Amino acid sequence: MPNWLGRPDHPLATGISRPGKTRQGGPVPESGVTLWVDSKNHNGVGDGDGYTFENQDNPACPQDATATAMKVLILGGGGHASVVADILAACAGVSVLGYIAPEPPPGQVDLVGLPRLGDEAAIATIAHDGVVVAIGDNRVRMEVAERLTAQGETLVSAIHPSAVIAPGVAMGPGCMVCAGVVVNPGATIGRNTILNTGCTVDHHCVLGDHVHIAPGVNLAGGVTVGNGAFIGIGACVIPGVTLGQWVVVGAGAAVIRDVGAGRSVVGVPARERT
Repeated sequence: MPNWLGRPDHPLATGISRPGKTRQGGPVPESGVTLWVDSKNHNGVGDGDGYTFENQDNPACPQDATATAMKVLILGGGGHASVVADILAACAGVSVLGYIAPEPPPGQVDLVGLPRLGDEAAIATIAHDGVVVAIGDNRVRMEVAERLTAQGETLVSAIHPSAVIAPGVAMGPGCMVCAGVVVNPGATIGRNTILNTGCTVDHHCVLGDHVHIAPGVNLAGGVTVGNGAFIGIGACVIPGVTLGQWVVVGAGAAVIRDVGAGRSVVGVPARERT
């Protein structure tokens, strides 16, 4: 079976066209690759605008590792990178070469469990097909992703096999979708966004770029989340609420009204932190 995974110029990666599609923060992203780890649940097609998803078998998804498996680097050496490594390990069509991170202090425990291949400058010396930016901090992840994109790197998305993504969902490149995530119909997910363990994104939500939705968060239908926002563990947001760019929502908060850009809210109901 041919392995086109990670090769956007392959004919099997050009099957959907959505000209003019827009979302908060601008057009759906230009490029990227999604790694599928369960061909029976998901079919991802890259068309130069991000991805749409169909609930059908994906005949292009390899069933076993081959010499042509996609070679991926993980950029990051912390706990978040260890979760990315676990997701990618489930994909037979991917060869994870190792991780890129500064040399750790003496005595620091290796959290990733893969070879450390050097710092960011080493990327140019390693033959690879794509990079996963595995950094939890939104601003740092944004800076790294934009720098790598400017250098011509392919940003890879990692999606856990237990994630449920509805047909028609649009997702930009460089995303991470963890175990137990549910994304319902009509949702749009921006580039370089993290949907962490067990969170839910309901129908027609719009998430910007570089967003982090923490474990156990529930976004009701029609919620808008601006670029760079962080929604803390276990928080919930009622239908139709808009969260501005770089908003921070505290753990366990219940957001029942719009939150302006750059503000932080905590509590039940959520109020601005002073």
